Formats: sequence, C-alpha cells, structure tokens
Amino acid sequence: MKPTISKSRSVADEVPSLASVHRPYAELIEKRSKLWARRSALEDERRELYRRETPEIAPLAADVDQQSRVAVLLGEKPLAKSPERKPGDVQRLSEIRIELSDIEVALGLLERRIRAEGLAASALVCDQVKPLFEEIQRQAIEAVLDLYEANRTLIAFADHMNLSEISWSELNPVLTDRLAGQPGQADGPIGRVLRDAIDAGWLKLSDLPQELR
Repeated sequence: MKPTISKSRSVADEVPSLASVHRPYAELIEKRSKLWARRSALEDERRELYRRETPEIAPLAADVDQQSRVAVLLGEKPLAKSPERKPGDVQRLSEIRIELSDIEVALGLLERRIRAEGLAASALVCDQVKPLFEEIQRQAIEAVLDLYEANRTLIAFADHMNLSEISWSELNPVLTDRLAGQPGQADGPIGRVLRDAIDAGWLKLSDLPQELR
C-alpha cells in the first residue's frame, strides 16, 4: 500500500520532530531552554537592582531631600525617593554579570552541539519519511507531466480556433501557457522542472514528451 497524506492531515502531522527521534538532540534543546530561562531571570533581576538607584536617572539623595523640603514649604507633595540600593547590591550585580557571561559561553557551545546532533537527527527523520516523500514527489512530477499534456491540448485547440478565424471569446477561455509555457519549450517552466527530475533520478529521458527530449 502506497503511503499517502490524508486530506484531513497536514504534512507536519506526518513528519516527526528532530527531538522526538534523537534523544541527545532533545536533551540539548532542553538545556538551551533552561539557560534561556535563567538568562531572562538574571536580566530581570539586574534591571531591578539598577532601578533602585541609577545615577544617570535618579537625582542625588541630597537634591531629593532639598526638593522635598521646598515642595512642603510650597504646600506641594514631597518628591518620592528612589528605592535605596542595599549593601549587597554591588556584589550581586557583579555575580550576575559573571553568570550572564558564563551563560553566553555555554549557549555558544550548545548551539554548536545542537547543529551537530541536528544533522544526526535529520538523517533519522529522513529515513522515516522517505517512503512518504517519494510518493509525494512522484505525484508532483506526474502532475507536472499531466499539466504539460493538458496545456498542449488546450494550446492546440486555441491555435485551431484562431487559425479558423472563429471568434470564441464567449467561451471564456483561460489559457495556461503563462504557467506551463509553450508546448515543446524545453527551457520553459515545465521543461526545466522535468530536466531537474531527470538529473535527480526521478525520470528517464524517455519519460519526457518527444518534443522535450
């Protein structure tokens, strides 16, 4: 029985993921996800530490105090102070910087390993889907050959009607030569596809219409 894709399912349903066929690849992907999550958490923490008191965006404490006192004298609401940096913040920022740097190095190594294991996983996927792909490819090539024959017949009909000086626009023709090219056009769209099919071993030269050989 030939493998086929059900109309109710997509190609994605038929093709396994790299992680599902190769455990080493899946483990590397999982490690990368964890490192991404850790990096995101550290970046959030770093932003919070900087927010407590960053000289570039926060007024000096003395300035805030004075402005607050002036605001009170004017009957206005005192300025809110920026969250104060805790004694261990500087040390923690240093630790975060080091860990983020380590994570970037680790991610670089992981990406190289993922690419290598991805090739191994891809080979396994290709082995599994080969019968299905071959059927899909054959169907596509057969459809191209069918289109060539249908286009040739339609063009022949159109040529005969025109040469016979028959006005036939009322039949609402839709010519397919813009897609399929002219019959016998070896360098046309269909001719090039069929040549590629021969080069890839899907067709023999004898499978082509005589005028395309």
